[in-house]
Amino acid sequence: MRLPRVLAALGVLVLFPVATATADPVGTASPLVSVGPGVSENSQRQVVRTAGGVVYIAAVDDDGYGDHTPAELHMYRATTAGIPTAFASADEADDPRVDDPFDMSGGDARIDADGVIHLTYAVADLADASVTVRYQTFDTRDDQWGPAQDVAKLDRDDDGVRGRVISALALDPAGKPLVVTASTGGVSAWAPAGDGTWSRDAIAADHALHPSLAFDASGRALLAWLSSPYDDASIRYASRAPDGTWSQSEVVADGADVLTNSTSDQGPSLAFDGDARPVVLWLDRKDDVRVAVRGDAGWTRDDPPSVYSHSPAIYVRGDERLAFLGHDLLVHPAYVSRVVGGDWSSIGEFAPPKDVLGFYAYDGSASARFDPLFDADCTVVDVAFFSEYSLQLGRIGKPDLYYGAVTLPKPADGCPTTGGTPPAQEPPPAQEPPPAQEPPPAQEPPPAQEPPPSDPTPATSLLGEDAIGPQVDANRSGMAEAFQTTASTTGKVSSISVYLDSNSTGDRFAVGLYADADGHPGSLLTQGAADAKPDGWNAVAVPDTAVTAGERYWIALLGTGSGQIAFRDQPAGCRSETTPDALDLDTLPATWTTGSDWDDCPLSAYGASA
Repeated sequence: MRLPRVLAALGVLVLFPVATATADPVGTASPLVSVGPGVSENSQRQVVRTAGGVVYIAAVDDDGYGDHTPAELHMYRATTAGIPTAFASADEADDPRVDDPFDMSGGDARIDADGVIHLTYAVADLADASVTVRYQTFDTRDDQWGPAQDVAKLDRDDDGVRGRVISALALDPAGKPLVVTASTGGVSAWAPAGDGTWSRDAIAADHALHPSLAFDASGRALLAWLSSPYDDASIRYASRAPDGTWSQSEVVADGADVLTNSTSDQGPSLAFDGDARPVVLWLDRKDDVRVAVRGDAGWTRDDPPSVYSHSPAIYVRGDERLAFLGHDLLVHPAYVSRVVGGDWSSIGEFAPPKDVLGFYAYDGSASARFDPLFDADCTVVDVAFFSEYSLQLGRIGKPDLYYGAVTLPKPADGCPTTGGTPPAQEPPPAQEPPPAQEPPPAQEPPPAQEPPPSDPTPATSLLGEDAIGPQVDANRSGMAEAFQTTASTTGKVSSISVYLDSNSTGDRFAVGLYADADGHPGSLLTQGAADAKPDGWNAVAVPDTAVTAGERYWIALLGTGSGQIAFRDQPAGCRSETTPDALDLDTLPATWTTGSDWDDCPLSAYGASA
């Protein structure tokens, strides 16, 4: 069960400060504004602002997971200048669109000095396993689409769709576009060669996704991408000198520091600071935000302390940094910031649209405007968010796009310059990893299974789930939740282990096992209690109880002390049920009473024999 559902029902406001953070986030966040159908991607810059202060957002409406009929790239235009309060689709009749068996993704956009928006997007052919990367323009002076150009046709390998972005675009100081592709065929840069054709420079041979691209004022192209996205994932970086020469790739982070793309939540997102240093943001395997900066001596870390997110994006103003969270622990679009000389701030959330009262949960991605060469208003940060599963009537399961803004204090000396002196020299190139193994061709790769701090012992497991689920979940203290499971082995359960997330603040919990009663939890078979230890497996001894292979049971979890127990589960996996809101329990009840049912299951918990 997602935490906001419980809190909304109770009318409870819970704040989740960043560990050790004391400062409020910089600036003032606007309420979210509903834009229309669409998706945002955190490695892309889908929001631009004209010289007259009008915001445009490029976004693909793919009609929801598993439904590819049709897909359409919208160009949304704010109805007023300044901070938008409403949007309308511009030149919708000429929107790029495809029908089944094709799908579409992307929308990386930059605006030039003449007010022309340059974009790249991908059209995936689900029938012949290819994907075509396209380039197109949109002129804000008359709100008209220009003709499309095919940049490259690549092997698809299940990529080129939502959450698996393969192209990026940026404009050099002269306004000339550069497109980068990152796919199973490697990483390449593509420049216009005339007559609608594009010339290619090979950058790296590894299977890659989510390229994120920017130009600084010197004409240097800065590029980050996700390498080996479903295997031994790493964040990589390369740069192109103004003379067109590409550097060898560098490893920004790897190993446990890098979440794979199996949950479609990874970046990276790249920007640069006032000294022209690349700043790269990504997620580690706990879904915590990580940041690194490239200086003369190589990469140094500037991580916020334990900030959970899905699909975050970075914005940089001089030496100030804002990390926009696709959503936080409460499934709300949010951000954290760090100003010059300060620490990372607490989390600031965007309020829901004005017509949304009470509960809101937008599980999606952030795409923040950043292109100081052509889009130099540094007093407003425009951000696109989306909810991957609409709760609006008539749109259940479809993607909904939202806009938010952070208004920043105007710098005393004006907006920072667009890039100082680049780092003095490149460090020695990192050794290339061996060729990446291909992900399974027909099915989605499984959720990432992160190695727990202390390994569970699946050899003695009788029922439950000993892998760490991708979703952080929580209930208020005193509310129990039971998760459906089936015994894999006949035996006697003598302990139940539960994985508690690093964001867990509760000090004590109870866990138990219920018999099944016509598809619901029934009678309590056994239970135990223990002090809570976050960021690891918590084994709780329980009185022995027999289970039979093939029989259905329910593992129940209850926070009983102060604070909030945060755990891991799988979204939309099986059934779970919570006790009624009116109950305030300090121990699991002998007979279960259901308040609400959910589909966040299985719980990362298992019962084992001695």
